[in-house]
Amino acid sequence: CYEPIGIQNWFLFSSMPFNVVTKHYVKHSLVFAILCIFIIIGFSLVIISMVNRSGEYRTSLEHALYTDPVTGGMSHSKFEKLVREIIQDAPPYTYTFISLDIHSFKLINDINGGGGGNATLMHMYSILSKYLIEDELMCRVDADIFNLLVHTKPEAEMGKILSDFTEELNSFNKNKIDKYYLRIKAGFYTIPNGSLSFM
Repeated sequence: CYEPIGIQNWFLFSSMPFNVVTKHYVKHSLVFAILCIFIIIGFSLVIISMVNRSGEYRTSLEHALYTDPVTGGMSHSKFEKLVREIIQDAPPYTYTFISLDIHSFKLINDINGGGGGNATLMHMYSILSKYLIEDELMCRVDADIFNLLVHTKPEAEMGKILSDFTEELNSFNKNKIDKYYLRIKAGFYTIPNGSLSFM
């Protein structure tokens, strides 16, 4: 290497062994490479953390949207989505839509408070679940109203199932002195066309 020294255009020349020069640059290059690796690892961890948080948020949002807060079963939104998918390609009259309502449910809430009302809804949900088979759905729509999608059966058989369900629903009265019975109002609609909107 050389540089001017400011005297009559003189230059100062210096020389050193090549391995000394390369050793100096290799040392700096190694430090720079290690620093780059740490920066890349840091950015990767940040990105992975953001992706995980995004996934957790999405899961949490889906759970809130698709889960009924009282029964823990599917929400009305998820029920509607799945029903549309199921009946869209099903032959006419394959499925029947059922809506169930507890008669005078407000009295249960008034007598027992909100906790008693929720316990009744959870009791109804757990018993209804026993009567569902594969490809049949159920959700709590609002308050004490439950919607079901079931395979179509003869009217007498549907009535028998509803009667058995009501009897099992009121089985908590067996050993009680002061008994009260839950009465269920039901509506049935056999779906003739999967493209119809019935909800």
